[in-house]
Amino acid sequence: LTALVFFGLPLSYWHQVSATTNAPKWIQLSIAVPVLFAFSKGDLGPAAGVGCAWLAWATLPLLWTPSFLDGFAELWHWYLYAGLFVIGSRLEPRAFKACAVAFAAGVALNVPFVVAQLLGWDGHLWGFDSPLFFAGRGAGLMVTPNYMATAAVLAGLLLWGMQRACALSRRRGSIGLALAGVAPLVLSKGATLGLALGVAAHFWMKGGKSKRWAVRATIGFLLVSALGLAWTVGFDWSHTKLATRWALWMNSLAAVTVPG
Repeated sequence: LTALVFFGLPLSYWHQVSATTNAPKWIQLSIAVPVLFAFSKGDLGPAAGVGCAWLAWATLPLLWTPSFLDGFAELWHWYLYAGLFVIGSRLEPRAFKACAVAFAAGVALNVPFVVAQLLGWDGHLWGFDSPLFFAGRGAGLMVTPNYMATAAVLAGLLLWGMQRACALSRRRGSIGLALAGVAPLVLSKGATLGLALGVAAHFWMKGGKSKRWAVRATIGFLLVSALGLAWTVGFDWSHTKLATRWALWMNSLAAVTVPG
């Protein structure tokens, strides 16, 4: 069931499906989460209680929001995340391992399409007038390369880190790290930085002489990331792309209030 869910999610990112909205992925999760929840244990721990209290507090602003439906749609996403948290926290190691491998398999299905797009494939298949599997160069079945790269990094680091924690085979862990390599392949700055810091964190946790290498690796990764960002904006820190994002971040922070 998990494999089907993670295979279906990328398919919902087809350009023909998601041209006007990204709703299909939330529809799929809305169906999958209750079904998965029915098969999970019903007892909730302290963390889940805190999460339920937070969701209850977050629901209050719906009473005075200008657009109830928009607010409810965003809040519903958090309810789905909460359901997935409870399901995941109740998984036994064997089941968690199977879910992680299924997630990685669902992401890996994108890799051939990513490579083909980077080599110049326009997404057209014989017999179809409009392009399929194409919403951006290197996006695979996803809407943007950033979505593809982020999913690849999560899946890759997850399998790599599970080699010892869940006795995952070294072969599968290596496949995961190779899968994470899609991030720099599609030039996703955020996902590449996440991959780099994940590798640095691995050295930090090993202890001993590795910590020296961890410090050097972290500094090196940050420098490379800064240079990469500077390169994309032509070494102009007042570039529209950066200025717009700073303005959005500052506005968002200023809008956060206690009542919601």
